[in-house]
Amino acid sequence: MSTCVHAHYPPQNLPDFPKPPAGPSPQQQTDEWVRRLDHLSVKLKQQARDDDHEHRPKRKADAPAPAHDDADGEPETKQKKTSQPPAHTGVPGGARPERGQPMPQPTGVVDVDKPIIVKAGETFDGGGKYYRPTKALGDGSQGEHQQPVFILEPGATLKNVQYSGADGIHLIGSANLDHVVNRDIGEDAITIDGAKNRIHDAKLAGMSADDVPKGPAKVVITNSSFYNGSDKVVQDNGDAEVLMKNVYVNGAGKVFRTNGGQPITSRLTVEDSTFENVKESLFRTDSKTSSASFSGIDDGGMKVDALTPDAARISGTGKVSYKPYSG
Repeated sequence: MSTCVHAHYPPQNLPDFPKPPAGPSPQQQTDEWVRRLDHLSVKLKQQARDDDHEHRPKRKADAPAPAHDDADGEPETKQKKTSQPPAHTGVPGGARPERGQPMPQPTGVVDVDKPIIVKAGETFDGGGKYYRPTKALGDGSQGEHQQPVFILEPGATLKNVQYSGADGIHLIGSANLDHVVNRDIGEDAITIDGAKNRIHDAKLAGMSADDVPKGPAKVVITNSSFYNGSDKVVQDNGDAEVLMKNVYVNGAGKVFRTNGGQPITSRLTVEDSTFENVKESLFRTDSKTSSASFSGIDDGGMKVDALTPDAARISGTGKVSYKPYSG
């Protein structure tokens, strides 16, 4: 004698079937039940997807990640933090700096007693540390024979560093500088090499000046700040194409100066930048072939933005004058 065992399942909340129409043929009844089973299968799959969705964390499709304040008080999203330089390195990226931009705090201090070489095509990321020159590099005065804190070979990138004094950063050729902070400018904050000092810097870097690509150096300086200078931020000794964007300067004699009395052909572009306590001008040249353009700048109420023998080569400002070279 066999025993029949029936499994008992809890009732399912399945969709109600509509009542079949009266009087269909057997084939029509079969077709109708096939249609209803297909309909039921679709409903069950949709219900399973809805149940799964309800157990996932909810987030609006277009809602940004929650904002937070970085070390400088500039709101950024955590989503962007993975690709953005550390907030403590200074000027917040992507906008003209506010006036009174505070000097950022470094993440650490590294004493430097000989120039740090950044090789061609490589990137040096300082992680927001202060690379402090020792007296071996110079005394941070206006002396012309001090050594630089950094030397960049052509095509090198320097980012997320703080430095001061000595002879700043020397560029043998084209270079990118992003989120650099000069806490106390010495002779110059940045020097673009010309023929003579290119030979000197190339020797220190262990390369030949003959290997430097021909043509003007292409230099990009972004999201950077410079403090407490008495003379120049950028000393330009050779032909160059220079972009300064989202830059903040508080304290300088002049921001950009081509080598005095020299026939240099350089083109300076300044965008979305703020300047305070600059004594003489933002741009000065003695060359009739050098030019400058300005857009979106706050010059702090300066009387003169550019000093040049050819006013037609200046755009974006009407504050243009000329001061002859006196040696």
